[in-house]
Amino acid sequence: MNNSCKIVYIESDTDKVRIDFRYTNRYGYGGWVRMNPKCFIRQVGTEMELTMIRSEGMPISPKILSFTKQGDVLFYSLFFPPLPENVTEIDIIEDEGEIKSFNFYNVSTLNQKIIMTTNATTVLKNIEKMALELKGNRKEIKSFFEDLKRLDTNLSELADFLKLTNEETAIFCLATYISITNDSFSIAEMKSDCNFSPFDFFEIKKIVKSLFKKGWIVKSGSAGMHRGSRRFEEKLYYVSPGVLDALYKDITPEIKIKEIDVYAASEMLHKCLTEHCEDAGEIDELCSLFLEYEEEYPNINPFKITNELNLDRSSKIIFYCLVSKMAAGEEQLDVDRMLSNFFNSHTERSKLKRMLAKRESILFDNKLIEFTIEDFKTDKYLKLTAEGVKMVFGEDACFLSKEDVFSSGMCKLIKHDSIVEKELFYNENEQQSIDSVSEFLNAEKFTDIVKRLEENKMRPGLTILLHGYPGTGKTETIYQLARQTKRNILLVNISEIRDKWVGESEKRLKSVFDTYKNSFKRFEQVPILLFNESDALIGKRINVTSSVDQMNNAMQNILLQELEDFKGILMATTNLTANLDEAFERRFLFKIKYSRPSQKAKVAIWKSKLSFLTDEDSIRLAEEFDFSGGQIENISRKLFLDTLLHGKKYSLEDTIQYCEEESLLNASGRKKVGF
Repeated sequence: MNNSCKIVYIESDTDKVRIDFRYTNRYGYGGWVRMNPKCFIRQVGTEMELTMIRSEGMPISPKILSFTKQGDVLFYSLFFPPLPENVTEIDIIEDEGEIKSFNFYNVSTLNQKIIMTTNATTVLKNIEKMALELKGNRKEIKSFFEDLKRLDTNLSELADFLKLTNEETAIFCLATYISITNDSFSIAEMKSDCNFSPFDFFEIKKIVKSLFKKGWIVKSGSAGMHRGSRRFEEKLYYVSPGVLDALYKDITPEIKIKEIDVYAASEMLHKCLTEHCEDAGEIDELCSLFLEYEEEYPNINPFKITNELNLDRSSKIIFYCLVSKMAAGEEQLDVDRMLSNFFNSHTERSKLKRMLAKRESILFDNKLIEFTIEDFKTDKYLKLTAEGVKMVFGEDACFLSKEDVFSSGMCKLIKHDSIVEKELFYNENEQQSIDSVSEFLNAEKFTDIVKRLEENKMRPGLTILLHGYPGTGKTETIYQLARQTKRNILLVNISEIRDKWVGESEKRLKSVFDTYKNSFKRFEQVPILLFNESDALIGKRINVTSSVDQMNNAMQNILLQELEDFKGILMATTNLTANLDEAFERRFLFKIKYSRPSQKAKVAIWKSKLSFLTDEDSIRLAEEFDFSGGQIENISRKLFLDTLLHGKKYSLEDTIQYCEEESLLNASGRKKVGF
């Protein structure tokens, strides 16, 4: 639980001990927490126990607080009787005999002055000092701007070094401190952590936005924040790794801001719309994101047009949907599906339908949109007009990359020259099979093989199934084969194929194969069609008891037929071969089984991932821990990130500690819920 629960602040005086916590829900929907009423603190090295007086924000057993999403964050406080004088370290125990409980040992009562890194450089020491000054004494509500005046001299020196304003420097110091100690931060958390006045919230928000625009901080998504039972969504940020790397070297960060163009803006819109189309109730959050884009990038054409025409909420959604579709290679927008995805009121949907049918929209007036067929009753598909495409994408609209038409919601293009080279290690049998496939994918050999198969009236398609143990490199193998043989990949987004409308999922699956066939005309070499994690599509067919079962079986029948007549290269991955339908089994020409890495392979993986390990170290780790390549990579990444944050050179003992933590995480298949 210590990974989920962190101490934010400790206040110890003659009246009480107050401890503020930050708890992150790791368990998704259905996760819950509650507090053991017998929770206590004690002075380190003694048996004295001070039982909890009360809790704020955390329910006392048997009551529970339920979470709605993974990643939701709860802030709460526990209060205990006062400690004797001069006590500097305490244990905080919920239930000493229960491993699911949170228990902290040897905690400093001066927790707010915890050093964020043991060997911070001069500039990081100054940033840390400034952050602690701003956090200061939280007993009284204070003004952020009064603190700036108080710290003006020291702030100015640091601001000159960082080339930021005093206000930006102050917030950046807090962001850096919180990021290193808590991974990420939110604006509300920052304000609360320093006990700033509620009136400062919007000013701090502006400064955070400025730091984000300048590239000093990066968005890491959002989380539900809880203050007791009250929940609200907050954006999360962290300090850019490049900035931290420069600060550790005692140099001023030089940040190169990537210029955003209309195509990057379209990708942002596409991602934003895709994430929110599942829940029409999130329309306010969606429009809030649109407003942010319009304010941040007023000169980018889609946002410029929106501002100039002063589009209302519904017109804005229609327009942005069409822009993102066009950039993704899908010209048409299904009106019914769009209304269903983004408008949960039947009255509003009907009103918008009538408005579109009568062309009563500023989008029609300005010749931005049109129906694909003029009769709305027979064809309910919208598209950007030729003039609209030119207005959005500019004079170079005609140069929209032909290759990009294959990147859509269902089929994403991955170019072979964008794949990073990566060394992989296999067991002997796997290596032989992969070498054979690599030879077949060689341009000259593949063309010759296809020709000979056709001459002998055999199926010319090369279909390959990679199956077996998770984390053994099935997907990465396909990527590396594509890079080596200079073949692009068309990655099928299986989750996007499924649709709630009758018959739509089957159409989408067929369109994937149509897209693949069309790609032969566009690329020099036949690309690889990749169905990653394809368990849902190639599993055993089931007896029909519902419309969902009927849809699944219909999709599988289409896939079987397409594989029967397939021409090209299709590769699929799965972890669950026991559930593989026999009809699919015979349609895959090659079936490569991935087992847990052998002793020899594990030694090679350890050596490649952690250069400081000796041969003896690698052999010891391979013998003691039965990890897959993916698990070993996880451990090496954690060590690397800690090296960046703390500047520490890690040893075999540190690696073993991380291995033991990884083993603990994977020791049981069931999730731990609650405290």
